[in-house]
Amino acid sequence: MPSLWPEPFGLSGLEAGRFGLPTTAFAVGGIPEWLTDGVNGAIASLDGVRATSLAHAIERCLDPNHHAQLRDGAREVAGRYTMERHLAALLPALERAAR
Repeated sequence: MPSLWPEPFGLSGLEAGRFGLPTTAFAVGGIPEWLTDGVNGAIASLDGVRATSLAHAIERCLDPNHHAQLRDGAREVAGRYTMERHLAALLPALERAAR
């Protein structure tokens, strides 16, 4: 996810994770809520040349020594974000707001 715009959540990274695809992204907006460097992908540094930083993050995800672990982590983290869990957290908040 090469965007530097502060994504509110960056859902496409989690959607890719469901298929075992680790994500590389910058830690902007809501992305750090679900992307953990070395667990389900790699975070690119905002310092220096950003394109180079993103390329290095992609290389870390493709490292044969860590790729399988990142794929497993991507699936596990994505599995935490289901519609059922989202609604279970959202509905009580909406009910409180409706009172």
